[in-house]
Amino acid sequence: MAKTSTWRLLTLCAGLCLLLMALTSYTPPQPALAFATAQATVDAATLHYNIHNYAGIPQSTTVDGNPVLGKPSAKVTMIVFLDFSCPHCADYAPVVLQVVDKYVRSGQIKLIVHFETFVGGEFSENAAQAALCAGKQRHYWQMQDALFNIQQASGIEAFTPEALQQVAADLGLNGKTFAACITSHRTMTTIQKSIQYGTTLGLTGVPSVLFSTDNKQFHFLKRSSGAEFIPTYADIENALRIFKRTGKFPTIVDPTPTDQASLTQIF
Repeated sequence: MAKTSTWRLLTLCAGLCLLLMALTSYTPPQPALAFATAQATVDAATLHYNIHNYAGIPQSTTVDGNPVLGKPSAKVTMIVFLDFSCPHCADYAPVVLQVVDKYVRSGQIKLIVHFETFVGGEFSENAAQAALCAGKQRHYWQMQDALFNIQQASGIEAFTPEALQQVAADLGLNGKTFAACITSHRTMTTIQKSIQYGTTLGLTGVPSVLFSTDNKQFHFLKRSSGAEFIPTYADIENALRIFKRTGKFPTIVDPTPTDQASLTQIF
């Protein structure tokens, strides 16, 4: 009888040990783990945002709701088409910031942003809506920086509604107003019109950069060969020098060897 009781006790202990091992080795489902990782990365990334890049620069929107940075009286308008899921767009962002610091801030260039979503589909749409909704609280440009930061740190899978809501909170936005804007999808009209405009202009990829001096006819810069290209900061400076000297913004800008090396570093 004693032997039977001892055997039962040993069996019970073994069962409890197996149960404890199963519980302690449990791994949460991958989607939940991925979301938690994305949230943690967003928290870390926000520490690097510089929300003072655009201080003192006039901000507005076009009739269709596209973000505008710079004085309305600027003689040159620069349009940037971007997709928040596009790694090259994130790589190009520092060039745009250089232009902002020297030429937009000084009133020489007005910057307008248009959107594409073909790179990341739903993730791109989520990010673009978040940026435009932040813009309704005068934080578009800060959100743009944050989104590129997140894309490079975590990938586009981090562009979930929950994570974007968290970024809005980190930037000091009104959470309820931001959430209502996102769920209403009312900014999709701006995004769709941007995509249509890109088609009209013959856009073939992002980032794409166009210039105008009359806010009517926008054109890409080209090399002497006729090839359109994405301008480096040096290309834009060269174009502005020609504009100041001749009164006409050039359509053709050729790089120096130094400029070409700079372009290679960006892409």
